[in-house]
Amino acid sequence: MRKRLTASEKDAIRLWEEDLKSLRESTPIDDNESHGEKLKRIARLEADDEAWFKYYFPLYYKSDPALFHKKATKRIMKNKRWYEVRAWSRELAKTTRTMFENMKLALTGEVRNTLLISNSESNAKRLLLPVRANLEGNQRIINDYGTQQKPGSWEDGEFTTKGGASWRAIGAGQSPRGTRNEAWRTDFLWFDDIDTDEETRNPDRIKIKWEWIEQAVIPTLSVSGDYRILFCGNIIAKDCCISRAIKKADFPDIINIRDKNGMSSWAKNSEQDIDRFLSLISTASGQKEFFNNPISEGDIFKEITWGANRHSKSSRSWSTIPTPHRPTTPRPRPIRSSRTSLSESLISSCMSLPDTWTGSPTRILSTGSTS
Repeated sequence: MRKRLTASEKDAIRLWEEDLKSLRESTPIDDNESHGEKLKRIARLEADDEAWFKYYFPLYYKSDPALFHKKATKRIMKNKRWYEVRAWSRELAKTTRTMFENMKLALTGEVRNTLLISNSESNAKRLLLPVRANLEGNQRIINDYGTQQKPGSWEDGEFTTKGGASWRAIGAGQSPRGTRNEAWRTDFLWFDDIDTDEETRNPDRIKIKWEWIEQAVIPTLSVSGDYRILFCGNIIAKDCCISRAIKKADFPDIINIRDKNGMSSWAKNSEQDIDRFLSLISTASGQKEFFNNPISEGDIFKEITWGANRHSKSSRSWSTIPTPHRPTTPRPRPIRSSRTSLSESLISSCMSLPDTWTGSPTRILSTGSTS
């Protein structure tokens, strides 16, 4: 006898169908395009990552990317054996851009088996939902790469396309063993929001989680094969998985909401919007979430030093947030005596750590982060 659905399950299914409808409507195709024209268009798009992203993901790709976006994409697409950490501030689209890259690699046959890991299984499944939705409902992907949904291998949190690409979502601490796609071992490890505020208060829990990553997750890769390891998240504590991964990575990419000159690092986020948002939270919260600088309120000096006006030719006074002075909306900043940039200091501190350091469908289209 079929199980009766609960009200919440029915609501989740309704929202899922609405999201698929939105995807279909946002990805129209040209029915009059000849086969030859189609092949030329696909080849042209595949040769240009940004053009590919913009064409296949119009519902997400609503703002021109920043230079750091393009450089990050070039690294992950070019290097077949790569380990990178994207310690990007909130509102810089680290998860969305990773989805673009991962799906292009999978649909073009460069990646066969993706394992997405987050702080919990439910969160990992939620992060994987947009991938599944686009494979199922994106008309441009279906038109160019064929029907993706494979009967019998299409479940919440684990699915395989007809073309042979597979995805699996797991939470921290779960066993990743057996994550194979026929003869293919995992070749794309995608860590997203692996740290939690609660766990970073207990060094033993971070140690246990990091040992699980190094002893259970990373060994799912093939020693002799190609693989990409990508961590997405903020540095929310001095000792967290992101800061430990920075020590191991081929390329640690630390990008704050504002650059070293105190300007917005992505034109999508205006200076006024950043000012307004930072005024809503404490300095400590702003430092952690938007400047990759985890501090406590007691770490902040009561004497405040301000940077030079952005339109002034005078030299700038450096601090942990190198933000220009705005008399109408002053923001307190922790004082640093060194002129070393924040990114350099964070990378240096992480590199100097001792070697003993060891779901049901939900609304998925309004992610709040676009590229």
